[in-house]
Amino acid sequence: NLSHSSVVNAVKALLEHGTKSTRSQYIKVPKDTSECVSFGKSANRYHAYEISFQQILSVVEFDLSYAFFAVGCHVRQQVQGCPIGGVISSAYAIITCEFYESMWLSTLGADAKFINIIRYVDDVNAIIMCAKEDPTSYATTQRLRSELFECCYPKSLTLKEEKIINNTYRFLETVTTLSHGEF
Repeated sequence: NLSHSSVVNAVKALLEHGTKSTRSQYIKVPKDTSECVSFGKSANRYHAYEISFQQILSVVEFDLSYAFFAVGCHVRQQVQGCPIGGVISSAYAIITCEFYESMWLSTLGADAKFINIIRYVDDVNAIIMCAKEDPTSYATTQRLRSELFECCYPKSLTLKEEKIINNTYRFLETVTTLSHGEF
């Protein structure tokens, strides 16, 4: 489970990045669904909705603070994790996991080039490459694998490793096989 504070911190980091890269603290959502969402204020409020980054953060904090669920006839407040069944819970998981992966990858320097991370909501497929028959490269791969499991994510979030059998493993409903050094 992700703590609510880790979700809020990841959303804040994303919004800060958006502010730095676009010099805007707004997104505009066109009323015409054939157009794309973009950064900046709307020139004409009749054609697009304008949402400030502060409004986005307020919605996230409200959504996390007022997540309730029922167990039998008892109503409980959810104080950890993304709201069960929430319409933006998948986005929370993606943003938060990506935030921690980016932070971790930024600490690796040149070793980051050996890692390819593929994400689907809260599922991750991390491929860490090494040079065949090179003990130093293999040791680096093992260190990176260990760091991914122990350092990348908050302690409250656990990874379950898929077993590799005969150079084959599963990711979601996909079976991946390494053959002759290629997938």
